[in-house]
Amino acid sequence: MAIDEALLRHLYAYDRTLPLVPTSEVDPVTNPATRQAVPGLRRERVTFASTHDERVVATLTMPSEGGPHPAVIMQHGSTASGRHAMTTPTPAAPEPLSVQWAKAGFVAVTVDAYGFGSREGADNRGRLTPTRPDLMYRTRDARIQGVQDLMRTVDYLLTRSEVRADAIGYHGV
Repeated sequence: MAIDEALLRHLYAYDRTLPLVPTSEVDPVTNPATRQAVPGLRRERVTFASTHDERVVATLTMPSEGGPHPAVIMQHGSTASGRHAMTTPTPAAPEPLSVQWAKAGFVAVTVDAYGFGSREGADNRGRLTPTRPDLMYRTRDARIQGVQDLMRTVDYLLTRSEVRADAIGYHGV
C-alpha cells in the first residue's frame, strides 16, 4: 500500500504563526536524597498553545548559566505519569534523564503527550476498550495531535534565548 505524501502533509500541517501564549513558573531541581537544590541547574514548568485549542504542558531542565545550549525534546512512552517519568527519580533511575541531559549541557524538554499525564482526558480517550468503536479515529487524531505538539515545542524552543536554534534534537522512549 503506497502512502500518499500529500495526504500526510495535509494531516500534519499546522499554522506556525499561531500565537504560543506561553506561561512559565520556576520549579527547583532538587536532590531526592537530600532535598537540596542541585547546583548549576534550573527547571521551569511551561505551557504554550498548540493546534485544536490544546495547550502543551512541558518541563524544561537546563544549566542555570551560560548558553545558548543545545536542546533535546524528550517524549515519554505509554505511561500515565507522562513527562514525570523523565523528571522524577525512581529506585531504578535515581537521577532522572532530564537531569542527566541538563548536567551534560543540554536544555532537556519533557512534554506530556496528548492524552497522557496532565493532559489525560476525563473520558479516558486513550484507553483501549472493546466498547470504543471510535477508538481507531481517536487514536489517529491523538497521534496527529502529538506530532503537532512536538512541532509546536520546536516553535517554542526557538523563542528561548537559552536554546541554540541549530541544535534541537529528539529522544523518544
